[in-house]
Amino acid sequence: MNGWTQIQQEWLNSASSPQITRLNVKHLTGDTPREYLLYALPEHEWRCNNATVRTKYRQKYAHTEHGGWWCGTVDVIAAANGESNAKSEWGCFKPFQPRFFCQNGKTKVLKYEHPPQAPTELFALSVPYSIGLKIASRYGLGEEYAKRLALVTNLADEDPGFWRWVIEHPQIPLIITEGAKKAACLLSAGYVAIALPGIFNGYRSPKDEFGKKIWRASFLIPQLEVFAKPGRKIYFAFDQDTKPKTVTNVNTAIKKTGKLLQRKGCSVKVITWNPTWKGVDDLIFNCGREEFDSAFAAAIPFKKWQFLTKPKLTKLAEKICREYVGDLSVYLEGKEQYFLAIRSPKGTGKTESLSAIVEAAKRTGQKIIILTHRVQLGRALCERYGIDYVSEFRNSETKGVFGYGLCVDSLHPKSQANFNPEEWQDALVIIDEVEQVLWHLVNSSTCTKNRAAILENFYQLIRQTLVSPIGKLIIADADLTDDSINLLSSLVGGYNPIVIDNGFISKGYNCYVYGGNDPTELINQLMSAIARGEKPLVLTSAQKVKSTYSAQNLERIIREKFPDLKVLRIDGETVAEKGHEAEGIIPNLNQELPLYDVVIASPSIETGVSIDVRGHFTSVWGIFQGVQSTDSVRQALMRLRELVPRHIWVRKVAVTASSIKKNKNRIFISQQNQAEINTVFLADFGSTNIDSDCFSEALHFWVNKSAQISHEAFNYRDTVLAGLEMEGNIVIPAEEFLSKQEKLEVKAELKATKESAYTEYCETVVKAEDVTENEYKRLKDKRSHSAPERLQLKKAELKHRYRVDITPELVRRDENGLYTQLRLLYYATSGKEYLKQRDAKKIESWLSECEGKVFRPDYNRGLLTAKVKVLEKLLSVGDFLNYDREWRNSDGELQKLGEIVQKCRLQIENVLGFKIPKSATPIRALSQILSNCFDLSLLKIGRDATGCRERVYQLQQPPELARQILTAWREWDESFNPSTEVGIPKRQSLETLQDKALSPSTEDNNIYTLSPVDGQDTTQSSTEFEVSPSTQPEKVGFAEYGQLETLQDKALSPSTEDNNIYTLSPVDESLSSQTNCSGGEARGDASQFKQILRSLKRRVEQSKIPENLTQLACEVEYNIKFFWQMLKNQETDFAGFLYEWQSICEAYGSKEFHEALGLMSADFRSSLWAIFSLA
Repeated sequence: MNGWTQIQQEWLNSASSPQITRLNVKHLTGDTPREYLLYALPEHEWRCNNATVRTKYRQKYAHTEHGGWWCGTVDVIAAANGESNAKSEWGCFKPFQPRFFCQNGKTKVLKYEHPPQAPTELFALSVPYSIGLKIASRYGLGEEYAKRLALVTNLADEDPGFWRWVIEHPQIPLIITEGAKKAACLLSAGYVAIALPGIFNGYRSPKDEFGKKIWRASFLIPQLEVFAKPGRKIYFAFDQDTKPKTVTNVNTAIKKTGKLLQRKGCSVKVITWNPTWKGVDDLIFNCGREEFDSAFAAAIPFKKWQFLTKPKLTKLAEKICREYVGDLSVYLEGKEQYFLAIRSPKGTGKTESLSAIVEAAKRTGQKIIILTHRVQLGRALCERYGIDYVSEFRNSETKGVFGYGLCVDSLHPKSQANFNPEEWQDALVIIDEVEQVLWHLVNSSTCTKNRAAILENFYQLIRQTLVSPIGKLIIADADLTDDSINLLSSLVGGYNPIVIDNGFISKGYNCYVYGGNDPTELINQLMSAIARGEKPLVLTSAQKVKSTYSAQNLERIIREKFPDLKVLRIDGETVAEKGHEAEGIIPNLNQELPLYDVVIASPSIETGVSIDVRGHFTSVWGIFQGVQSTDSVRQALMRLRELVPRHIWVRKVAVTASSIKKNKNRIFISQQNQAEINTVFLADFGSTNIDSDCFSEALHFWVNKSAQISHEAFNYRDTVLAGLEMEGNIVIPAEEFLSKQEKLEVKAELKATKESAYTEYCETVVKAEDVTENEYKRLKDKRSHSAPERLQLKKAELKHRYRVDITPELVRRDENGLYTQLRLLYYATSGKEYLKQRDAKKIESWLSECEGKVFRPDYNRGLLTAKVKVLEKLLSVGDFLNYDREWRNSDGELQKLGEIVQKCRLQIENVLGFKIPKSATPIRALSQILSNCFDLSLLKIGRDATGCRERVYQLQQPPELARQILTAWREWDESFNPSTEVGIPKRQSLETLQDKALSPSTEDNNIYTLSPVDGQDTTQSSTEFEVSPSTQPEKVGFAEYGQLETLQDKALSPSTEDNNIYTLSPVDESLSSQTNCSGGEARGDASQFKQILRSLKRRVEQSKIPENLTQLACEVEYNIKFFWQMLKNQETDFAGFLYEWQSICEAYGSKEFHEALGLMSADFRSSLWAIFSLA
């Protein structure tokens, strides 16, 4: 077979029309392939004076001499500019004998050659008139296209204006695939298709000055952008690969390119087909064009596709397809010890399938422990399996002999369970709804206080179970993912579980979806349904009375409108309220619910319960505002197993959505940066024994889940609906009956009801009976409360929190987050000197509770010092807390703030938790900082009287209530920390001298150290400081801040071990000179330092990390110290340092770098703190 015949057959096997092959493919041999490939290089670089190819390129491309095919492309940019028949020089060459290359130690074949140093384009193949007419007819444009054929004599000839015609008709859909042959295949089938040479070649990402890609600034390649017209439908048809790594890469490429196309106004969809046929050409060649037609018609909308490709189960599993999971013994036969993971849809009897395993454990005396995230769920599971719940086993007949169930919140020795994992050797551990249980374990605020101890015990429980010869671990979830399995198996170094994946899709229900920005239409339809005699189950994500659409307010409205109906509210309060109809109802739902006409439920029954009532409820209604995860919403809708219609309203963007969209890398880096800053500040407390690097497996799980939840929160409605459709339900847009005016009236009625109820609640809290300190502690420890007790507890909590008289206004503002912002304002202003004491208590609790171990997210959330220091030292917020001053954008202080904000946006985002846009003016940046941190407002008071008429702003005073609280807090702290004990003036004097030690001024060239005052009695108050030359010059400079702090503490509170009173003393001038001039290689200017950083960053990015991590640690530490000397010598500024330091942190995103950080000296962290203090 000659070369051209071989090429024709290859393209024919990809279902390409011979006409398209003839127009686009060339057979090249000898030197010709090199001529085609090297066009982008300067000719003198690859061609000798005698016109022959230079040896370097002749050898590199020697394999092309044996021949192959070249495929070029139409210049679509020229076509978009009105040119016809313009061809690009770019293309690809496929040699008959490809060359090999080495990647990651593996030898691979390079099948295609592309022109070096030429910007990548795409394949827009030349199209004959016959194919053009076929495509036009498919989209109803046949008559228009036929007019272009008037002067054509041969339909096999190329249509030179085809791509110009496509660009001008955005109503024609476009398919994007990978590889020229696949584009030819789709064009031959009558679809407009272009091909990328690689899946990531549809966009480009610019690089910063250090050569790092700026992903946020990515843009479409120009050749693709010409097609991206508003309204055009664009489909992806990439290969249907099955390798996990390849699948991840393909999904990433589609996601990035798809988002860029959406920004241009395109409607994006993704085509999928049976992965038996990997490429679209394989599919059409083997199954016919009709098979692809079906796949094209079933293309998945982009947002739904994003949901379908979110983290899921990819583990090797036993595949089953059963309506009910049933007996699992066949998979466990002969196994005394195992880790069993079950993924099965809702309502398929996952929980019931474990009954036989539980009964077998009872018979053999194996203890059983059931872990849940909700008390009511735990009780229901224990009831089903016939074992005790932890709060009941002491009074039960079995006395916990079979084991018990408990919430993961109680996995610590101080809980009522007095939990000790060593008592559960060889146990059967069951975790139902494992995805939510593990997320609760690592993220719930109810676990914060004891999380380190909880995680420690959880780790030990899982480890001893998986290494025991008879231990058994069973997890189950309808939405089970690799993340949960990986967390648990990683605790023993990678345990391979038995995975059962039930692919059964049950008959779904009709789900009527209400649009709009609020559920007014749904609530109106709900009231109409109740009036018609229907019996609805109403689900809502809100419980508290402050929410307009909460369970409490819906109950009030329904009772007012239908006083004769029996209405039951099930939420976290009613199920635990003494005497309430819902008290203890969870295990008896199927018996109790038919007694009521309307049932309203909060998320308390979203998981772990099965409502099997038949013929009672006529419909399910749901209002979901984004408090629950999208999985939880779908779980809640399936609690009622009967397939009655569902009516739902889902908020478009969840109320919990942060202002910052976060991916996994950004979340991890943010946590790492915050931890590093906090660790630096620990030197201020004289403690370096806090371990925030522990529980790395749980942190990895937390990061992955946080990123997933963040993404879903911004696409809340779309994600919920996509999940419902995937489960086999029919999503139907609900018909709307209310006019705009009627909607406003209904909304006003709902708000009035809420306002009345909320006002009543706030007043009731104020009127609640005061309790003593002992009664308050007793109420806090109680698990269930009566209604009066809940009000008493709320009032007592407010008194302890704010230290002022309780008023309705305070109750209301507390519900809206007053405490968090007011606390930060206090410690940044009048309570500044008590911040150290506040955070020191946190550290002491971590040291005492779990030997200094703390989960990193809790560590970063728990300390306020980092936030206050960033506000104070970096942003100088104290300068702006002047309520009398007028501010203009042109003010020098604001201009400086604006510069720092733009340089340090990432630090602000990481530490303070909000994002300031790049486009923000200085006044807007200040407004965001004050609003987000302190709930303070900048008010525009007019324009100045100068010719530029600049806007003038003034900081609004905090409300009277806030000022009262700040004063009360100050008085409270002073009463427990009198200035006579602490020596406030002395502290200020010490800090003033300490600043001198860190940053000598031009007026005073001395470098100061702390030294004891001779001959002073320790009982005297030392407020003056002796100045004498130091005899220890090595204690001066970069690494000594922690020691200075230690000495400062001695000066404030002399110990019995050391009776000296310490003062700051300047170093002898000659010694100072030596210190400043030592190490000539450390001298230089800012540009030299930046150059070093850039080279170091480039080395790391090129993976040239030294094998010896200690060497890397020393290199980075040296560079930071070098910059510190420049900072001291005023050769650069603080903002510049932070910018460069953040650049380093971004560059070293590797695991190796973080290991290297751990090897750096304690002086390094002390030095960083010194730099922050200097600002």
